[in-house]
Amino acid sequence: MEILKKFTLTDFYEKYKNFIREADQKGALELLIPLFGKEELELPHPLIPDVVGYCVQSKKIELTNIMYFMDEAGAHKWAIVQITSFINAVVIDDNCFVFMASPVNIIESLFNKSNGYLWDFFKKEDVVVKKFGGFLVDQKRPYHFFYDALVNAIEIDENVDGAFFYSGREGDFIGVDKIFDKSYAGRAKEDESYAYPAIINGMRMFGKSQKFMSQVFKMEKFLINFHTPSYPDSKSLVNEVRNDVNRGSIAIWFGVSNGKRKWFQQVESCVFLVKALLNENSSVVLLVDGHTSPQGEFNDKNGDFDVFSFIQSELSSVKNVKIISLIGHDYVTKIETCKEVDFFVSYSGTGAFIPLRVCKKPGVVHKNESLFAFPDDYGGKVLLVEGEDFFDNKKKEKGRGFVDYKIPHEKIMQAILQLRLRGFLSCEVETNSSLQKVLEKHGVAKSALPLFYDICDILSCYSPSATEVLSKNIEVMKSDLTHQ
Repeated sequence: MEILKKFTLTDFYEKYKNFIREADQKGALELLIPLFGKEELELPHPLIPDVVGYCVQSKKIELTNIMYFMDEAGAHKWAIVQITSFINAVVIDDNCFVFMASPVNIIESLFNKSNGYLWDFFKKEDVVVKKFGGFLVDQKRPYHFFYDALVNAIEIDENVDGAFFYSGREGDFIGVDKIFDKSYAGRAKEDESYAYPAIINGMRMFGKSQKFMSQVFKMEKFLINFHTPSYPDSKSLVNEVRNDVNRGSIAIWFGVSNGKRKWFQQVESCVFLVKALLNENSSVVLLVDGHTSPQGEFNDKNGDFDVFSFIQSELSSVKNVKIISLIGHDYVTKIETCKEVDFFVSYSGTGAFIPLRVCKKPGVVHKNESLFAFPDDYGGKVLLVEGEDFFDNKKKEKGRGFVDYKIPHEKIMQAILQLRLRGFLSCEVETNSSLQKVLEKHGVAKSALPLFYDICDILSCYSPSATEVLSKNIEVMKSDLTHQ
């Protein structure tokens, strides 16, 4: 099989290629929407003008949905590979035409000998035709479930009469049955074929397409108001957090990872932050987030628990700290819990999804030198801290999403200071008079003093030279604020 990245196909596919290139969500929807809501999914042949084919089979394998097409006579066969877009690749005979913004490594893996059965469709003379059922809202990775599949499925549902939506044979990250109500048709069936409801890769469109972002805001608003019964432990956890968050306490959402992309100083930084915040709050509620399970499930078999255990051990002797693990819970539970949070520190991938996008909390997002999944204007209440990439030989070849990185805890604290300066965080105790004198010396308005010195008190607990550091940097910080 030859992988081709430069090619010319028939008009329909060239138009779609151009919409991807231009990040034109509106144009892509106008091209695709007229195809949906019919009894059959009909597409023009990619190479032969005036030949039309029908989706007669589909195969879901891991992150990929493959739709198989042929004409009414059973000839002119081709396949469409869907991963993050409606069309990531077209397969005809021994050629694979890969479209822009597609995960080439996943497409290439489809042609391994072990997956040869995926292409038996082209060899068989008698093909079993499976009725086209509609759209399969199913993805194993949360980002792609929400920002490739669900966000577009909601748009299709609102604009196409007669479109039906199915959930995967495994668990959903959110209740597809509750979202689509009358247009929900149950779990996928073996004797039907389905399309994946993506339009254009969400990572390509995020922050670039006004139409796509309007869809995103609509979906996120739906999620923050999404209430559905969950498992008993979920309800007790949410109630526990609500009871623990009270006057004099501060609730922090702290994301951890022991997987493909790690911040090396996450444990020591979390411990430092908690101890520092205890200086100005009567208690700290620490919510440690990590792996998320399908809705209604809880999975405690994940490496993120190891990170949580290290944090728990380091803080075991510290008084007035309540540590709660959210690792392994579902999205409904996490969203309800996050509503009680004051601010967050999270990874720049899907780990930031709930506090950053759904609950819209102030906070700090940290990242390696390449990846930020949610570029947008956050009105100054979210700060991005970039780390120094640290390449592990085994991860280096896998791409930017797998690169670990280093960030000293001082940089995270500096970002939190900036949030204080902007008025997004506050505390319950009076401040250090020596720091107040430093600030007054540098001409900080008296009304703004609390925003400056609250977190400076924190720093002074751990660094005797905090006032000296503040003196050197206060003018820079004031200038930064002026230009934000």
